[in-house]
Amino acid sequence: MAGWLFFTVSQVVITSLTLGALKRTGAVQVDSSKIKNNTLRSFFATAVDLGEDVVERGERIWSELTKSE
Repeated sequence: MAGWLFFTVSQVVITSLTLGALKRTGAVQVDSSKIKNNTLRSFFATAVDLGEDVVERGERIWSELTKSE
């Protein structure tokens, strides 16, 4: 059971980071309004926003690291 839960959570994290990165670069447009279930729509939108925030922070950290060299 723990293995299944770990797999599911890791897939959600990977998917949200990927969609966040693609949304940030403009490669895709993420439209959660087509999801009919309110809970799923909210979760999906939050996951994508979180992924986008992580990518943005990573870009800032990377630019600071490369600037100091």
